Amino acid sequence: MRKYQRMAVAALTLCLCASTAFAGNIDMNYVGEVDSFTGAPIDAVTEGPLAQTQISSLVDYDSKNGCFAIYADRSGGDCLYSNIVPDMVVTEKVFFRSKLLKDAQLYRNGTLVENVEWSAISEPGLYKLTLGDETTPGAFSVAFTILDKTAAQLAIFQPPRGFFVTDVTRDEGETKWSDAAVPLEEDGHYQITYQCAATEELFTLDVIIDHTPPTLALVNVVDGIASGAVSLADLEPGAHIGVSFNGEAIKPPEVLTQSGNYMLQVVDIAGNSSTYQFTISVYFNGTGLAFIGLVFASIAGIVAYLWYSKTHLRVR
Repeated sequence: MRKYQRMAVAALTLCLCASTAFAGNIDMNYVGEVDSFTGAPIDAVTEGPLAQTQISSLVDYDSKNGCFAIYADRSGGDCLYSNIVPDMVVTEKVFFRSKLLKDAQLYRNGTLVENVEWSAISEPGLYKLTLGDETTPGAFSVAFTILDKTAAQLAIFQPPRGFFVTDVTRDEGETKWSDAAVPLEEDGHYQITYQCAATEELFTLDVIIDHTPPTLALVNVVDGIASGAVSLADLEPGAHIGVSFNGEAIKPPEVLTQSGNYMLQVVDIAGNSSTYQFTISVYFNGTGLAFIGLVFASIAGIVAYLWYSKTHLRVR
């Protein structure tokens, strides 16, 4: 009996030594499938990119969720999930997901946005998302731009950090560009393709650039003086007009007829603006004719009175 006990103890000791040897190469914190022979982890993704691919110092691409992970501090582990990276320019909606958003503020064109819908930010503008107080030195922020399909405020396109331009067309033709910048001074329909260096994924900015201010014909206006009615009918499609009459804003009519001082502010669909100022003098429309008739009637009345007084003057 003692012989068999000694043999069992020896076998148990051998098994313990073998398991200790294997454990030296095993991550004891790993949770997932393991090899039944070696105990080594079996990777969930065996082909394609890793679940987290580093794009830049604070940005990863999360292939599992199909979005970017933006870190305020990698040591902290918390991040913002989004369909954009810092300094990206898009024409689509932007979303953010994170528990960090409870302490975040969003500014559009320098103005704080109230009641932010973090899942669908769509209004065109220059944005900055900040965590904590914006006035705190070194406060973390994410800047991005949303453009209309037709835009004026972009003079140059630069890809975000970790990306480079691969192709550009303007009105389906060639134009000047480099892998780091695309000049947009000339009007036209631009299609800019740029690539993520880490994941090789392609992105496209499709936008019409329009820097040309809107114009109005303003028939009858010469050197700031209108000799007749002024039509606003040639306002280009999509443009908006504001009208001020003698210093007060009025609802824009199709035709301006009343005499007085006018200022027109025209803004086109791209955001370009033009200002016109002129004066409509009294002219021969219904109102003008009535006024002139009243003046002549008054003069005629005065002349008639004087003539009557002279002819009926009695000399004593």
